[in-house]
Amino acid sequence: MAWVKPTTSGTNARFMCREDGSNTNTRILFFIGSSDQPVIYAGPANYTASTTVSMNVWTHLVGVRRSGVLYVYINGVQDPTTASATSNLNDGDAKVRLGRGVQYGSSADFNMALARFSATAPSAEQIAKIYEDEKVLFQENAQATLYGSSDAVTALAYDDATELLHVGTSAGRSVFQGLRRVDNTTDAVGAAISASNGLVAED
Repeated sequence: MAWVKPTTSGTNARFMCREDGSNTNTRILFFIGSSDQPVIYAGPANYTASTTVSMNVWTHLVGVRRSGVLYVYINGVQDPTTASATSNLNDGDAKVRLGRGVQYGSSADFNMALARFSATAPSAEQIAKIYEDEKVLFQENAQATLYGSSDAVTALAYDDATELLHVGTSAGRSVFQGLRRVDNTTDAVGAAISASNGLVAED
């Protein structure tokens, strides 16, 4: 899976690849095809989604093989098309490439973030949650890091009532809702934070 932002329509933008360059029976390719649709290859099997990807927009793409069937998820939603893919994909000579293919480079400009490979296929529910959790990171002016220049965490507290995580550093207290920082203070946090029902105490 990866977040992809293609900038050129009508090209084969290869953004994830695992192959040895000679054995097409064990390759794994994930790219945006010439008709702007996500395409996944798993050995000799291939699958083209029926949904197109918009240019210059961050899109969450997931390609999985589950029980011998290929699926593509676009922004947390399964594309209605599927394809059978049952070949053994083991290949000790395969190389992994991000942003290009092993045999062929990418012929299109695109941005990519949070790319991941997994030996097991996430469930549809897990994919939907990953999309919902991460999409806030790709909104304009999104903030996802600790406030200030220090990354040395001095204290943590989670408020079950507000579902906010409070993270203390020498630069202040950063408040996270999921992966997004929604607030911060500028007073250094020493050894402890306590948070309950919206009330926060820190030392």
